[in-house]
Amino acid sequence: PLPVWTDGKFTLVDAQYYYNFEPDQYFANLFATSKSQHRYFYEGGNFMANSRGECIVVNRRKGYAGGVSDTAAIPDSVFSGQYGCKKLTRLRHLKGIGHADEVVKFISDDVIVTDTPEYVETLEALGYEVHLLPEPDLDYETYANALQVNDVMFVPVFGERNDQKAIDLFQSLNPKLKIVPVPTRQLSTPGQ
Repeated sequence: PLPVWTDGKFTLVDAQYYYNFEPDQYFANLFATSKSQHRYFYEGGNFMANSRGECIVVNRRKGYAGGVSDTAAIPDSVFSGQYGCKKLTRLRHLKGIGHADEVVKFISDDVIVTDTPEYVETLEALGYEVHLLPEPDLDYETYANALQVNDVMFVPVFGERNDQKAIDLFQSLNPKLKIVPVPTRQLSTPGQ
């Protein structure tokens, strides 16, 4: 389930998922919280949001065993009503598996990084300061899928020529961060 904060309260959103992997009630119980549900197939990796409720998804359609993920078919009302989106931006699926976390990352409410030049104009028109990440060498590798926990940013690296450029960009955007490179080639390269 995808975690959301509604009126300062932590809850979960239970979308349909593939392969009979549905531990949603387990996690709701674990965190002693409630969950809402909707009938659409949807993966949490295709959701980025800032603290103002500005959300970004990639409109993608892909079939899996057990269902079809068609983000364009999910009504805006699901994103506003259950995920708390006050503004929703839908980007075209241009590469990778089609998840927002592959191609964009909020550094702050106003600053975004992307490795997809075709998205820069759209994001800037929305008022964001946009920085272009370098692209790794292989199709499913991405530096955008970094994880920030407090003052630490875990950045995927692949043993490639652009690893240091990506690390340097993240560091320049927030010099207070401790950057931790995480070798992820074995995980990223197969595109799973």
